[in-house]
Amino acid sequence: EIVIPASSISAILGRMHHAHTTEERLPCNTARRQERLQQLLPLWPREIADNSPGNRQCIVRLLARALREERRRGASGHWTYDLSRHAALAQLYRQECEDLNICLRGHRPCTL
Repeated sequence: EIVIPASSISAILGRMHHAHTTEERLPCNTARRQERLQQLLPLWPREIADNSPGNRQCIVRLLARALREERRRGASGHWTYDLSRHAALAQLYRQECEDLNICLRGHRPCTL
């Protein structure tokens, strides 16, 4: 049984979050966003392309659920737990939340 301390996971996720350049985290990078969403969530391309606030909220909820499930697998020591998937889900979840908050506040249009 492999047990990874929570402090190690949060340290890894923190380094990954700060390691990416600002350009990569910009919401206008739709190709990268689409690629990452397709890798991590079972979504149709039209669902990813829809940038309406309602759809973005749905994607954030799906990411939160996938993140909870991955966290649960890690905590229980399940053999299917994947640290890199966990880190990618956490990073994408944070980015989507930031983009949704900006979109809802009206700082920029939700369409990309």
